This record gives sequence, structure tokens and C-alpha cells, in this order.
Amino acid sequence: MKNRLDGKKIAEFIVNRRKKMGMTQNDIAERLQISFQAVSKWENGTIPNVESLVELARVLEVSVDEILSGWSDALPMNIEYETRKDLPCKDLYELFLAVGWTDKNVMTQEMFENFNIGFINSTFVFSAWDNKRLVGCVRVLSDLHFRSVILDLAVLPEYQRMGIGKELVRKCRDVCPDSEWSVQTDMAVEFYKKIGFIENKDYFLRIPGRWN
Repeated sequence: MKNRLDGKKIAEFIVNRRKKMGMTQNDIAERLQISFQAVSKWENGTIPNVESLVELARVLEVSVDEILSGWSDALPMNIEYETRKDLPCKDLYELFLAVGWTDKNVMTQEMFENFNIGFINSTFVFSAWDNKRLVGCVRVLSDLHFRSVILDLAVLPEYQRMGIGKELVRKCRDVCPDSEWSVQTDMAVEFYKKIGFIENKDYFLRIPGRWN
């Protein structure tokens, strides 16, 4: 069983959960009465021993299973969801920048001012907010009956593995529960498989646009 554990995934979970709780490595170390170097090792891929896992789970307010799987369905209590399409360009840009979907070195003023145009013209949009901070979003193109396509599902790295992405997709599917749902991705295949999507080998063809 130990060989199946993904140290990198566990490390990312610990980092993201710690940051979400507003804690530093020193804070964790003090609570567990260990050195901050030990915490640093965990956040760099060293898997904690059983005793440390139990105490770490207590401090992070998650289960040991959630740490070992690198996944949590526990939604932060202060997350609110909205359906507005006109997301602020600045907030949307910062979210895309954080997940690596845009490059500030090639961003022009025209691109920035139109950053939310794809969302405004989508069939529907859901966004996740922590107070006034945009932490996640998704948009959908749909005929509202037969076929629906998920586009631009993004969650800030420090808010990932907390169920926000899953909740955003659930809200989308609730709008068109009988629709066929599709998504094109190469980085999040496993995430979508976990929530019911089936991988297929259909061809996906495209013509690059002005902004690509």
C-alpha cells in the first residue's frame, strides 16, 4: 500500500490546506511540537509517519484518508456561488494567471479589457467567491437540451482539492441534467473521471483563433 501513495500529491494537499487555513510551516510545527524542517520535508514529498499523519489531520481539520488521497470533498463554509456572466476582468485575469492559462508578458490592454467576453457570451456561468475574492469559475456552451460543453473550469491552486471544482461542475449539470456533457482537457483527465466523465478517443479538430 505504501508504494501506491503519491508523495507529490500528498505534499500539494498539505500545502494547499495549510495556506487555506492561513497557517505557516512554523504554525504547523508549533502545533505538532516538531521542527519546521520536518513540515518542509512533508511539503516536498516526504510522507509523514502514521503518528504524524493523525496529528497533522487534526491540525488541518481533515481526515487521514483525505491527506493520503490528496483529495477533500469538504467545501469551505465561506464559499459563495454566483451565476453572473460579467465577471470582473481583473479578477478573472488573476485567476487565469494563477492556474497558468495566460501570460502577463503577452497581455495587451485590448486583451485585458475583453478578458471576460467569453464568459459574457456563454450560455451560463458559475463562479466561486471567498468573500470578495474570485477563487473559481466555469462557463458552459449548451443548447440546453441535447449537448453541453464545459469550458474554462479554473480554481485557485490554494483552493484546489476542497470540492470547489466538483461543486461548480455539479451546478452546471443541474441546469441540464439530461444533456450529454463534454469537456476537452489534457491536464485534468483524472479529475473529470472521478466525477463521472468517460474518456473517449473521438477526434477533436480546431481552427486557431485570433487570441490563441
